[in-house]
Amino acid sequence: MLAEDATVAARYAAGELQYHVQKITGAQLPVVTDNMPVDGPRILLGQSKATRAARVRRLFKPQEYVIQFLPDAVALVGRDAKGKFGGALVFNGKTTVVTAAECAFNDQVGSLEAWFFMPAEKPARHGTILRLDGDGPWTYHIIQRDANSDTISYTTYDGEKTHWVGKGGVTPGWHHVLGTYDAATGKQELFIDGICVGRVYQDDLQGRAPGDRWNRGRDLHRRQSLQRND
Repeated sequence: MLAEDATVAARYAAGELQYHVQKITGAQLPVVTDNMPVDGPRILLGQSKATRAARVRRLFKPQEYVIQFLPDAVALVGRDAKGKFGGALVFNGKTTVVTAAECAFNDQVGSLEAWFFMPAEKPARHGTILRLDGDGPWTYHIIQRDANSDTISYTTYDGEKTHWVGKGGVTPGWHHVLGTYDAATGKQELFIDGICVGRVYQDDLQGRAPGDRWNRGRDLHRRQSLQRND
């Protein structure tokens, strides 16, 4: 059960819960709003008339949440952080960027992961979601929206060769993207919304990394969200 004016995050959580419960049990839970009559046990997602009536905790710090068991319901309520669903940060990649000098990405194996907003309008230039640059030699990992397209791609450069994997037809709205890299197997994969949309095996990279330790940098722009915080 959601509020009639539930947040995008709460609606997404309801869909995720419905999907996974069906995968596990075969039962499909109906998603309803708090202005609809419901008989029997309920799962309350996000602030609503029902959570207020049950005196479920209402005040939270950013990203804080509670799972509260009630006589006839389970309530999952929290506070979303700023800069995510419905409020993505916007960067132009030149004068407004976000960078991190250090991040936990290993040369030999690692993953890049983010929630991002896909505008309906196709960009004239590539829109970077996540980027890591290395030196000795210069190398990079880039997850981006390709220019003039609805394609999300993951590109790596090892100082000599470029390897690309991508998926077109990505619809407007919020999506989760994950790029994984494993030097031992030479495998590079791209996942969108939990589904593998492409992989490439880099036989020439097996057993080694693309360059030395990363001079780690991250730039995000073109209406991309840094993270999802439920």
